[in-house]
Amino acid sequence: MDVEYNVIGKLLGTNLNNSLERLKSAPFQSVDRAQFVGETSNGEQLEVKFKFEDLDYLLRVPQACHGGNSDVNFKGSFCADIRLKNVIVPGTGVYAAEMLDAMRMRNVCLFLSQTFCGKASMEKCTEVYGNCNVFNGGSDYEVIEEKWMTCVCDKGVLVEEKNFTK
Repeated sequence: MDVEYNVIGKLLGTNLNNSLERLKSAPFQSVDRAQFVGETSNGEQLEVKFKFEDLDYLLRVPQACHGGNSDVNFKGSFCADIRLKNVIVPGTGVYAAEMLDAMRMRNVCLFLSQTFCGKASMEKCTEVYGNCNVFNGGSDYEVIEEKWMTCVCDKGVLVEEKNFTK
């Protein structure tokens, strides 16, 4: 059996500049200062890399969501994609998505929603692949189980958290 992990998230916040300054000076020891990865070659998005509880994350803010200003001097609302960099975590031999449990996902959601004064939501899907019987008597290799975790936080308050299996 094989296992595949997918982690996605959204962040809706206000005042991107102030929020990034809060991220840079976050009081959490486990969070490095925000490091700007830079804009894409066509200047359509801003990428901010940060670390939380030893896992690397990336916020992608499309230009349309930060006011279209290349200098990111935007005080209105914005949206961003949250990405977990699914690499092997040093010293563990384990991929980051595998290490992202419900508590870690809740903690990073709470942190982002508080830091960016808005709503953060994340989902993790674990798909288990295996052999299954098909109608003609043969077998096929496909998803035999899906496990989902979802978390929604608004301005530092946990709004919803679910775990379910399909």
